[in-house]
Amino acid sequence: MITSLPNLLTISRILAIPALVATFYFPGLLADWIALGLFCTAGVTDFLDGYVARLRGQMSALGRFLDPVADKLLAAALLTLLLALPLLACAPAAGTDAAAESAPARPAAADTRLRVASTVSPIT
Repeated sequence: MITSLPNLLTISRILAIPALVATFYFPGLLADWIALGLFCTAGVTDFLDGYVARLRGQMSALGRFLDPVADKLLAAALLTLLLALPLLACAPAAGTDAAAESAPARPAAADTRLRVASTVSPIT
């Protein structure tokens, strides 16, 4: 039965994957902590769904199928993100380099100082 508590815990683990993936795209330390919390919660629900199913005798064919699928989906999503993390970290830096190269050249600081100095009249 899909509405049994063990199956709902497994489905909640699958539904947490997009939220976990989304935290990788938010900057800051808070997003990292949220990702850690979601991952730890997914781990706890992985334990609880099997424990509750055995305790209440609510083992089902859907649960036997869905539990390993949820585990593999979560692991695949996180491994993909962790492998792409260096690329994600370099993307903003690459964007700033491209912006700097396409910006018009500014005069050197020494040239600016000379022009300012030449426009000031000397004190006599």
